[in-house]
Amino acid sequence: MNVIKIVSISIDSHSVTVPVGLSELLAGTWVKNRKPSDVMKEYDRQVIQRDGQIVTRLTKRNKN
Repeated sequence: MNVIKIVSISIDSHSVTVPVGLSELLAGTWVKNRKPSDVMKEYDRQVIQRDGQIVTRLTKRNKN
């Protein structure tokens, strides 16, 4: 089984410490045919390639 581990986070080019347990929290979001959790419904998800790495960008949606 391949494990995806979040090793860094940046917000507007500023590095942010990865919260403990974040990898585990998001692990299920990469599984196909699974309903998104209520928490993940609050975010837009975009997968991009940057500097030769695949990056998942999560952006919190506005509550308007």
